[in-house]
Amino acid sequence: MILDANSNPVTSTNKLIHGSSQSRYRGPQFQLQNKSLDDLISERDRDVVVALSQRLFLNMGPFKSVVDQKASYSVGVAWLPTYKGEDREQGGEVESWLTNSFFKSLDLRGQSWDWWENLESVSYEIDVRGDHFTLLTTDETGKFPRIKNIPAHAVRTKDADKKYGEQCTVNSGPHKGRRIIYGIIYDDNDKPLAYRVSTGQDKADYKDIDAASIIHSFDPTLSDGRRGLPVASHALEDLKHILQSTEYERSRQLIMSSIGLFVENDTGGPELGDPRNDILGTPATADGLTTQEISPQVWYAQAGNGNKITQLRHEAGGDSFSSFHDRMIRSFVSGARWSYSLTWKPTGQGTAERGEILRARKAIISRQKRLNAWATRVITYAYSFANKQGALPDLENPFAWEFTRPPRLSVDDGRESKMMMEGFRLGKENMSDLLEAEGRTYDDHLNNRAMEAVKRKLKIAQIQDEFGVQIDERELVMFTPNDQAQAIELNNQEE
Repeated sequence: MILDANSNPVTSTNKLIHGSSQSRYRGPQFQLQNKSLDDLISERDRDVVVALSQRLFLNMGPFKSVVDQKASYSVGVAWLPTYKGEDREQGGEVESWLTNSFFKSLDLRGQSWDWWENLESVSYEIDVRGDHFTLLTTDETGKFPRIKNIPAHAVRTKDADKKYGEQCTVNSGPHKGRRIIYGIIYDDNDKPLAYRVSTGQDKADYKDIDAASIIHSFDPTLSDGRRGLPVASHALEDLKHILQSTEYERSRQLIMSSIGLFVENDTGGPELGDPRNDILGTPATADGLTTQEISPQVWYAQAGNGNKITQLRHEAGGDSFSSFHDRMIRSFVSGARWSYSLTWKPTGQGTAERGEILRARKAIISRQKRLNAWATRVITYAYSFANKQGALPDLENPFAWEFTRPPRLSVDDGRESKMMMEGFRLGKENMSDLLEAEGRTYDDHLNNRAMEAVKRKLKIAQIQDEFGVQIDERELVMFTPNDQAQAIELNNQEE
């Protein structure tokens, strides 16, 4: 055998990709597991990850900040429906019913869970638990459409036969023989057929709900991902270490804020005849260390012959604690696809901040795609139910819906607004682009402008008939400061 300079066997094959070679000198080596996600991540492992994510979310400021900001910036006070079909009159009637009636009472839990609370709840559940389930149902009377939120942990694999390791099949009911993975029953083409929802603590208490009645929302990543994972699944160990180091640092700070006194004697141990040992129940031995008292209070210690009192001194800590937390939080935020500056220690540098805002914008757009799919499914269900009851008119295209969006996140609103206005003057931007950045739609803008013009003309006609005074419309509104002056100057020139 031929050895190299490090006494390792020399091979005749040099692999093109270094990661494919196994060597204890090249960092941690992992077992080869080239399988699907549902084989690699058992349902038990997923439960552990989700449970830990919930605990960290409730106890860590940076984690909660990322989830809160993403939900708030994605939803805001927008998401009002706009019908885009040709039959605008019928669409307007449906819009009014959705906004003024359904959105206020769509949830079975009561009016506090309105349309906007549910939209934010979808965003929260996707980030903290990995996915969100919504049941399309009715109220107790069966006359009005309603929704019911199903927690992610309620969708589980129960009462199934295990086959081929973690693979399970349904052993009874209309879906008998079908595969069930993570509580979802699939056909041969991996299309969800039903969701197995737990209805009690007992293992056998469950109900299979048809997939047409369930909205399953999550952020898909890999093609074989059947359910989502929490946004912090990549950094759960890092966040755990942050909590642990915080506990240690808190203890250190408590010690530093107290006054510790050492009573030292010639023997280096407690005094054998000290009555305090009898009171505290501590044995007096001559071969112990120096007696130590640490307390938030100031202790007075009296030294005898040959004794002395020394105060405990604390060394000032370095920045290792802060830098460790910064590194762990940066790892979490970068994997969560959110802005580090919005979460933890902004740089304060203009170019860097704009890059962070663009990163957050992309995350918001991605989240709004999920919310748009959920919102469209909910209102089309509500409309179809009310339409069958005869409460709403027929629509030519019941799926032609769009929703308003909240104002776009910006690092400098004034600067970006001026840039877009300049682009509009040059023909680079459209009016719809400017309005979209403000969370408005072009159709709503035109409708509002037209109604303002109508009200202005009606008011002028009413006042002129009442007082007999001629009123120029420019006296009510001028689009430029010199609008009226320019008009008067032109009239003088014509004369």
